[in-house]
Amino acid sequence: ITEGGGTDIAVGMEEALRQLSGNTAKIKHVIILTDGVSNPGPFYELTSEMVRENITASTVGVGEGADMDLLTQIAQWGNGRFYQTNDPSTIPQIFTKETMTASKSAIQEFPFLAKPVRAVDFLEGVPWDEAPFLLGYVRTKPKPTSETWLITERGDPLLTTWRYGLGTTAAFTSDARNRWAVEWLRWPGFGKFWSQLLRRVSRPASLGLTEVEITNTGDRARITVNALDSEEMFPSDSSGTIKLSDPTGKVSTIPLQKILPGRWFAEIPNVRRGISSGQVLLEKQGEPMDTRFFTLSRGYSQEFLLDPPDDRFLESLTIETGGTLAPDPATIFKNDTRTAPIERELWPWLLLICVLGLVCDVGIRRWPD
Repeated sequence: ITEGGGTDIAVGMEEALRQLSGNTAKIKHVIILTDGVSNPGPFYELTSEMVRENITASTVGVGEGADMDLLTQIAQWGNGRFYQTNDPSTIPQIFTKETMTASKSAIQEFPFLAKPVRAVDFLEGVPWDEAPFLLGYVRTKPKPTSETWLITERGDPLLTTWRYGLGTTAAFTSDARNRWAVEWLRWPGFGKFWSQLLRRVSRPASLGLTEVEITNTGDRARITVNALDSEEMFPSDSSGTIKLSDPTGKVSTIPLQKILPGRWFAEIPNVRRGISSGQVLLEKQGEPMDTRFFTLSRGYSQEFLLDPPDDRFLESLTIETGGTLAPDPATIFKNDTRTAPIERELWPWLLLICVLGLVCDVGIRRWPD
């Protein structure tokens, strides 16, 4: 868009194609909006390339000056729809209608079974082997930092949770009413599934007086828990455990060891690569006192951590070698007349190797057959 005006649809289509080509999104759709006549361009070639990349294209012409013929052709080539309006205020309605129409291609309506990906506490006790068919779902792509717990038989996400700030969200891509979940409504596990899922995403009943500190050392993690009771005093006659779910879904219970009033710790050896979710549960005389959720992540080797440099070690190296700590780059090699303290000529050794090689060569040649 320039201050000189003019219409060049091909440039916009090229940019849309560049942005969407190779994208793994389930739906890739372009809406072209214009109120004028475009400069000439390879419209058919660009639209055909979009179709090959599974990109659909619709067009919207505003006013009497738009090139309706070209917009109609682009919509036909791009497996989309053409809209024409003389009222600019209707453009949001057109975009909303077009978005809803394009998203319908993501709706999959056929019977399928829900398949758990891995074991997790809030899905325990649900009889998945007895679960009836669901009749449809919406195809989606999970966020990179989300966790998928249920999938369809085609491998698409069915139930996914995501941590955002201090909260947790969940996306169930099928239905909870009598359109797609009519059989689920009569399934005994229906109520248990939803009640446990809602408890998972609900804010935990925590006093807010428990802190969890995580210290990683190699492949080990130390969990330190500091807690106060409801009167903000160190709790007595209390104990605690950690319920940890590793990246494979294996759940383990780890007891907390008390080291000071109001302080416990636990050592977790051989932390698996990936994201583990944990829950600290503190009890007082057998009754729950407080709870806290935490995430334990081990994604790469410790050598890649952005730790501050070891200045003491670097300074000792400069003292040993007669160098300078943090010199100005422009003066590193300036007026540097230092030479190596020990010089050793290599030519005698190289000459000896050549002589020995010559003797061996002559001996091998004269060796009797």
